[in-house]
Amino acid sequence: MTPRERLTEILAKRITDFLQEEGFKFNANKSQFTKNINEIRQIIYFEGSKWNYANAVADYQLLCRIEIKKFPNWYLRIYKTNQATHHQTKITEKSIHRPIPSEGYHDNWDKNGQSNRKYELTEFSSVVVEESMYKNLKECILPYLKTCSTYTGIAEQAKHPLDKFDFYMMDNNSKTGESVLKQALETIRKIDMSEVDASDDFRINSLKNTENMLNIRINTFFPNLKKIKLELPKS
Repeated sequence: MTPRERLTEILAKRITDFLQEEGFKFNANKSQFTKNINEIRQIIYFEGSKWNYANAVADYQLLCRIEIKKFPNWYLRIYKTNQATHHQTKITEKSIHRPIPSEGYHDNWDKNGQSNRKYELTEFSSVVVEESMYKNLKECILPYLKTCSTYTGIAEQAKHPLDKFDFYMMDNNSKTGESVLKQALETIRKIDMSEVDASDDFRINSLKNTENMLNIRINTFFPNLKKIKLELPKS
């Protein structure tokens, strides 16, 4: 039995039916469940170890992510730039945006049948693994994805402040968006530039990018706010 066949057999006991009842479609070839809600794609998937082989190793991590198809067009239309939130990336109309979550869905995570969050299907009984997977889906992942079924919900879970801002603004939640932007401005203004290594090109470019991205958002939505002008060290 291959590792994926072993996983599919465990999922078939009740997890596949359970998630399908919740509106998810199952792709057995990828061991992946997907659901579209409010133009947001929610994905529950199992990431296998690169060492998985036959009956020797069958380790899988249970994860989830969201993809927002509408975001790239909104971003390009609103900001009129293809420079993305994060350093050295670009946004195009075909980009698939996956905001970095807070991973709050790991709170109260059941660790049975796992080592370092990986389910070890050859080491633990299928009963133990299946019960833990079911519990984590029901009590951790699904509540998290329910929160992430709106742009405001995604903003609340996002780790990066500019992701938070953008999704609040996509939901026309400007009051909260302005609060997030002000907090980001305050954080970067507190950086002691004298401690920044002038030879650290990655750090310097990241700060320049952050300055630019904050100012783009100020210009677009809140022109009354004072723009950022960082005095970066010169090499």
